Amino acid sequence: MKLILSRRYRPKRTLGHLSCMGKAICRTIEAPRALYNPRESCLPEGKYLLNLIHTEEQGWIVGVGKGGEGKIMPLISDSALKQGGIYPLTCWRADGTPLFLKLAHLKLMEKLSRAWEMGEEIELEIVCEPVPYRLQRCSVPAIC
Repeated sequence: MKLILSRRYRPKRTLGHLSCMGKAICRTIEAPRALYNPRESCLPEGKYLLNLIHTEEQGWIVGVGKGGEGKIMPLISDSALKQGGIYPLTCWRADGTPLFLKLAHLKLMEKLSRAWEMGEEIELEIVCEPVPYRLQRCSVPAIC
């Protein structure tokens, strides 16, 4: 099974959409990109294997990468975005507050647990959404 996390980078947080085979699962929120905050940053773009982890404080969470580079877990409060953490959510309030955090995590865990029960290996690919207003000429170096 392959999950795709499409991101948009913001100075205070990274927003994303998690999907599987073109079907949306949930939205995500992460720490800002290293460009904005080098001490606490989101995972770099790339491909990661997912595995199941159990902790006493958080219960069942998803480990991202072989070395535990990141984790997919429910968000406790909006100000606690940790480095390498991917937090699922269902929707946003008008002021930007994330809503239904536990519900989104449970929905994601249900989908992943079914795949793990069937013996599937789950891969997460993190990509950046293209900037819609970027002109093609801006990316080509000028030759004078």
